[in-house]
Amino acid sequence: MIRAYTSKLLDIDIATIKLNPAEFGGSFGGKTLIYLEPVAVMLSKKSGRPVKVQMTREEVFRGSGPTSGATVEVKIGAKKDGSTVAAQQVLKFQAGAFPGSPVQPGCMCGFALYDLPNVDVVGYDVVSNRPKVAAYRAPGAPIMSFAVESLLDDLAHKLHMDPLTLREKNAARNGSRTYYGPSHQNVGFETVLTTVKNHPHWESSVKAGHGRGFACGFWFNVGGESTARAHTNEDGSVTAATGSPDIGGSRASIGMMVAEVLGIPAFASALRWPTRPPSASLTSPAARV
Repeated sequence: MIRAYTSKLLDIDIATIKLNPAEFGGSFGGKTLIYLEPVAVMLSKKSGRPVKVQMTREEVFRGSGPTSGATVEVKIGAKKDGSTVAAQQVLKFQAGAFPGSPVQPGCMCGFALYDLPNVDVVGYDVVSNRPKVAAYRAPGAPIMSFAVESLLDDLAHKLHMDPLTLREKNAARNGSRTYYGPSHQNVGFETVLTTVKNHPHWESSVKAGHGRGFACGFWFNVGGESTARAHTNEDGSVTAATGSPDIGGSRASIGMMVAEVLGIPAFASALRWPTRPPSASLTSPAARV
């Protein structure tokens, strides 16, 4: 991604760009963009020297983009038994000086946990005279979850229902179709609600002046292009090598997928570094299964 964006922005042949990435922890949405790499390349070309660009913490907040401010309007209609019959939401997400707020995933995530027969969703990407926004964790989803879950609690109160029971009654199940198209597969929402209901904290007494509640959220995976190569070693173990750095546990998940395809234990022994460094053609360490 960094190579592709740098190539496009600076009109440089992507084949001439060599990238040496470092592992940087979780796969947060803010890392799907680039900020400093093209600047460093141009400064290096002009100076003829290696260039390192490093932002202060304040510059990170100013230069990499805040999350969106938003206005959300939500309506939910339900029968007296708690069965929801219709839901509507209007999202107005602040994009900053350029279009590109996470309003689309916000539209997709708001009601995704619930099996609703009638849904109407409208989202607006609002350009304003402010810094451009950037993705934070599950961009767009927390804003919508706050609105929808707050409204469900209000609905449960008006219907004199337990808020957990209301969610159980309307929970999306395997095969439930989302309002943006795909049907849920292996959805675990009912399991989550059952776990909450059976937890001692849900039934234990609450101190005077204290309250108890819960809220739920939804996010989906967004896949990109990737490749991996597997090699069987002399001792029967398998080395899986990929050209991508570990992001949010991808090394472990790739090892598990290779083990599943080959029918071998994924964690007979812990994933470990190879006995020698990976070849120069690889951009991340190999993992052994």
